[in-house]
Amino acid sequence: MENNNTEKQLDLATLWTAFKKFWLVILIVGIVFAAGVGFWTEYTTIPTYTCTFSYLVNPNPQYQQTSSTAYVAQEYASVFAEIVPARKTIYEAIRNCGAANNLNYQEGGENLVNQVKGCVNARISTSSSRTFIVTITATSPSRAYDIAQTLEDYLPTYLADCSDNAVCVTSVDDALPPVNPNPTHTVRNAVLAGAAGAIVTYLIYLVYLLLNNELTDEDMLTQLNSDIPVLGRIPTWGDPGKKLFRRELKSGFSNKVRHYNDKLLNRETPFAITESFKTLRSNVNYVVGNDGCSVIAATSIRKASGKTVVIANLAVSYAQLGKKVLLIEGDMRIPAFHKLFGLRRGNGLSEILAGIQQDHHSACVASKIHGLDVMLSGQIPPNPSELLSSARMETLLSALRKEYDLILIDLPPFVGLADASVMAPHVDGYLLITRIGYTNLREVKQGVADMKRIGMKIVGFVVNDVSMKGSRYTYYRYGYKRNSYKYEYGANTAELTAPIPLPQESVEAEQVEPPKRKTTKGSKSSS
Repeated sequence: MENNNTEKQLDLATLWTAFKKFWLVILIVGIVFAAGVGFWTEYTTIPTYTCTFSYLVNPNPQYQQTSSTAYVAQEYASVFAEIVPARKTIYEAIRNCGAANNLNYQEGGENLVNQVKGCVNARISTSSSRTFIVTITATSPSRAYDIAQTLEDYLPTYLADCSDNAVCVTSVDDALPPVNPNPTHTVRNAVLAGAAGAIVTYLIYLVYLLLNNELTDEDMLTQLNSDIPVLGRIPTWGDPGKKLFRRELKSGFSNKVRHYNDKLLNRETPFAITESFKTLRSNVNYVVGNDGCSVIAATSIRKASGKTVVIANLAVSYAQLGKKVLLIEGDMRIPAFHKLFGLRRGNGLSEILAGIQQDHHSACVASKIHGLDVMLSGQIPPNPSELLSSARMETLLSALRKEYDLILIDLPPFVGLADASVMAPHVDGYLLITRIGYTNLREVKQGVADMKRIGMKIVGFVVNDVSMKGSRYTYYRYGYKRNSYKYEYGANTAELTAPIPLPQESVEAEQVEPPKRKTTKGSKSSS
């Protein structure tokens, strides 16, 4: 019962997301279709002219007028409406009366009959079931009037003969020469074409979203896993990042093309991004609590979800709050903290866990942010998951808990690797990092189920690369100026240990003193 409701909500959310994400493209396609069809209708449609006349079918006066004779007249009216446009009727009308109305059968022959037949239509009147209306539509007013005159001359006698004089046909409205052409319905056609183009475009995008099953709205996560909250929503860091992300995606996210410049909180960071990490920090505090030193790990379902940048900036945000924070690079397969913080690679986590380095203090490097220390991964080992699950890891964390207020660990993606799962006994919770337009919902659902099954405590989702166009981010905008995890074990160690230009120095949050209260005469100043 509950699963059915979840599926229904997900379907409705997908319908709304398809429109919300692509509404501009849908609107543009609709406008283009409307303009194209409107132009085509207005300038390529041949104008037509219409003549209309009508006949009333009455019972023959020679017979006694009863309800049955009136019914017979109605039936004949329906039959006449079918007989008039028939080819035989048109043929006889042209042969007998066409010459007097510029419709000469000797000159036009069967082609003339076919042309006239395509111009004639008949129907029963909506106001009287004994009246039928004949409509002639032609490309010139004279041709429409000539056809109408021919039929008016021929039909009364012909139809009376068809009924064996049971009824008589009387003219109600005579045909008049048309003056104005028929309307081309340009606006109607344009509106219909625009609506059709918009609907087709919307359906194409909807099918695209359903087939790709990508995360397009953070609400999908809570609908898919109602017991796991979304703790943070990190906005997109500008369009250049999008272009670089596409380049990184095309190149397989190797170390040589990854972009980490200007990805740490500093004075130039947009207001919305700074506030989003403050919100994430507050939510993590609420979920984890403040009793003692907590150990929080960040992982993702798939590679390139932005977990390294998210966990690093969460550490910066905690340090700006005055906390003593340690950031551990637990992803020993593709190290990145040395690029992000501008540090020289040396002894790190792998050397400590392998027993090469005994003193963990030598691996804790002070960053440019006051209160934030970074433990790099060290040299790339051949067995990262075995090192992380060793007894030395438990001993190391026990010692570090006594020295820091908070420990944050960056771990590899969960799917396909054991690194994140073996840390479950040592951490207080996991932040699961997702990325709009990249994270696959099916993978999230399966991954979360597997993580719960092996005892990994997920404290919440963090949604990365959120668009700032939504109405929920109006306040933030006020200050706002794929699949596999492939490792490069053969990475050039010399290249990784080469000096790297330092990024712009991040700064602590300035402590602003509250304004002094103004005092008036006779008031006591506070001591």
